Amino acid sequence: MIEWAVISFLLVAFVICICRRGHRHLLVPWLLWASIVMGSVAGWLVESLPFTKFSGQPTLATALAVAAGMFAGRLSGRATRGWARGVERDIAAGVLPGEPRVTHPLIGAGIAITGSFLAYTVIALRFESLETLNTPRAETGVVLGGEEVRLAGDPALSHAVILVHGFLGSPADFGDLPQRLAARGLTVRAVRLPGHATGPSVLDDVAATEYADRVELTRQELAATHRKVSLVGFSFGGAVALRAATGSGVLSPPPVPDEKGAAAPATSSAPVAPPAFTPHRLVLVNPYFGHVVTPPWCPIDADTLMGIAAATVPRVIKPEGMLRLSDQSQAGRLRAYSTIRTKATVIARGIAREASSPEVAAKVTCPTLLLVSENDRTVPSPLSRAWFDVLPLPAASKHLLRFDRSDHILFLDYDREAAYAAVAAFLTAE
Repeated sequence: MIEWAVISFLLVAFVICICRRGHRHLLVPWLLWASIVMGSVAGWLVESLPFTKFSGQPTLATALAVAAGMFAGRLSGRATRGWARGVERDIAAGVLPGEPRVTHPLIGAGIAITGSFLAYTVIALRFESLETLNTPRAETGVVLGGEEVRLAGDPALSHAVILVHGFLGSPADFGDLPQRLAARGLTVRAVRLPGHATGPSVLDDVAATEYADRVELTRQELAATHRKVSLVGFSFGGAVALRAATGSGVLSPPPVPDEKGAAAPATSSAPVAPPAFTPHRLVLVNPYFGHVVTPPWCPIDADTLMGIAAATVPRVIKPEGMLRLSDQSQAGRLRAYSTIRTKATVIARGIAREASSPEVAAKVTCPTLLLVSENDRTVPSPLSRAWFDVLPLPAASKHLLRFDRSDHILFLDYDREAAYAAVAAFLTAE
């Protein structure tokens, strides 16, 4: 992020200045003005974030942030100049034998590292608030374009399909797939997972069981009016769908009626196992199994970095380069968070790794289709293929399709038409 890089550079420059031995360089006339300018620039960058996806418009708050930065810069500049004048007097009086530093270089390095970390934390917090404020929403609070999709099918076919989107995403992850399936007579329900397409901060309040709950409750609703219910899961939604398909998910405790018959909070924390459910068919698309691809330029494993981030900061800003879509013409259709809550990523990773276990794979008994983007830069495609190989199904009941032109978000990428056709043909096959 440009804002964070600029602020970190200014901080390092200031630290180098105060770590140099001697005092005369702190008495130059331009130092005070430089400190004031640095402070005002830092205040403006933090408040308005002009180079990010969500930028604040100039307001009174911007002016106040610049004024606060100027005051802080002036205060630090005057403090260092005051120290330098005192040193000059002491040297002239013979009190000091040599030229001291304002601070030791090791202490200065600690100030630079800590200050850079705090700057990123403040910038990420401000970015999240701007994302929440600037994202268009319906009256319900749901992001426009990220709403749940409900499409009626042919009653004679009596076949419903539940679409489960990816982490941080929304039903928009599926592109035109819901409409294509409805055209084939399927009843379609593209669910919106808890905490998604509302605001990034909401994700911290979502328990691990709530994702499977949403799918299971939708399944129960559709099963009451349809003979067949199938599941399609994309990315993290693939792990959630897999848990639902194998009964590995749990439902939260139901409300307990009080003496007057009104629903009261549950008194037991014991989870309620969902009834036995075998989907008619299961489709997984670039499933997330708890591991992400490490970029070639990164010397540290991406999973390790995610763990470090979760232990140190509550949120990170998703770089624009993490938009895993080769066909950028479709990027405007996505409705996904740009702020990543690290606590939620830990929960999602735990769910995904549990879903990838051999014990869960052994419970899959329905015909299964796996769609894999070979150039996926988010989840390792070899991991998905390895899971497919251990799937205990006859060859006629499991199918693997590979796509070479698309990245992670397959249903919006170059191979989307082929993916739509493949999923529709598999779900409607006898």
